[in-house]
Amino acid sequence: MQVNLNNNNYQNNYNPIGFKQIVRNDIPAKVLKDNKYLLLVSGPSGVGKDSIMNQILHKFNKIVTHTTRPKRAGEVEGKSYFFTTVDKFKEGIKNNEFVEYIEGFSGKFYGTKKETIKNALNGEKPALAIVDVDGAKSIKDNLKNDPQINVLSVFFRPPSEEPLKVLEARLNKRGSETAESIQTRLKRAEYEINRAKEYDAEIEVNNVEESLDDMHKLLNLK
Repeated sequence: MQVNLNNNNYQNNYNPIGFKQIVRNDIPAKVLKDNKYLLLVSGPSGVGKDSIMNQILHKFNKIVTHTTRPKRAGEVEGKSYFFTTVDKFKEGIKNNEFVEYIEGFSGKFYGTKKETIKNALNGEKPALAIVDVDGAKSIKDNLKNDPQINVLSVFFRPPSEEPLKVLEARLNKRGSETAESIQTRLKRAEYEINRAKEYDAEIEVNNVEESLDDMHKLLNLK
């Protein structure tokens, strides 16, 4: 399979791994062995990242985010989200408790606390956050000087030939999107794909099984 190697302001001593990945940054073996890392996963809507990660979710402590929106039926505090008030959320922003946050629709806030990440890394598993490209950059920028947290990042991308057409076909296949919403998602996808060089590795998603195998090899998952 093809391996493409690109520069991302790291050293130019890349080692081809032998499967369909784009790898830019060496991943320290000890970090992987000790499970002392936060894995950031991103990818455009329709690429299949949720289908892939759901099958290996048990190997990670997934980061639970904070939100100011009301709890919905069936949601569990501390598992679905940490539910809080707008005032408390803004106080956390003021105190630099969040490594990333956004203000979503209707003034509802969503964000990830540094304390949550550190708590997730106290166990025997690595931590996992599935975030968009802006959230990933914010997390990396806020944690880059923290010696206690190793951050690794993987971007799932559609096949390199006509990626937006592939995503459009997958979104149409869902049958749950309007033509307008699909075009909005495709514009966002183009933006995200152009930001993929910021990640330690990219995995080209042709099918879930192959991408799962790539993740196991990349991260030495058992």
